[in-house]
Amino acid sequence: MGRALFGLTIFSFLLVGCTDRAQFEAMKSENEQLKMQKDSLLGSLDSMKKPNDSITTLIPKPKPARTGTGETDGGGSTGGGYYSEDVALRFVEDYYDYYRADFKYRRPRLRRISGNTFNVSIEECMKMISCDYASGWDYIVWNLEIKSKNKYVMKMTH
Repeated sequence: MGRALFGLTIFSFLLVGCTDRAQFEAMKSENEQLKMQKDSLLGSLDSMKKPNDSITTLIPKPKPARTGTGETDGGGSTGGGYYSEDVALRFVEDYYDYYRADFKYRRPRLRRISGNTFNVSIEECMKMISCDYASGWDYIVWNLEIKSKNKYVMKMTH
C-alpha cells in the first residue's frame, strides 16, 4: 500500500509538472527571441565601448606652451626632437578637448618610448553615461607621436 501511494504521488508530480506541446513551443520561441535580443544588445554595447581604432590626428596646436619667462616657444621643445612630459600632456588635453569631446578622461600616465613618442594610459568615460568614481571608466592606451612643436599624431594601441 505504501509503495502504491508513493508511486501515485510521483506520477501526480510528473503529471502536474508537464506542459503541453503548444506552451513548450511558445516558451522555446520566446527564449530564442530573448537570446537574439541579448546578442544584439551586447554587440551594440561593444561597439559603444570601443572607439574607432583608425583615429589618427595631425593638427596644429591651438594653444602654444609658455616658457618660464612667458615667451611662446610654440610647444615647449627642449631641442633635438625631445619633448617634455608636460608638452605631451598638453597634446593629450588638446586631443580630448577637440576630437574626443564626448569623453571625460582622468589619470593620464605617460611612458616615454623615444624623445618625441609616448604611450599614454588613460581612464576614459563617455559623458552621456554616469561616470561615478568606481564604474563607467575604461582603460585605454594611446600612442602619442609629437611631429613638431605644434603637430602630433595620436593612435590607439592594442
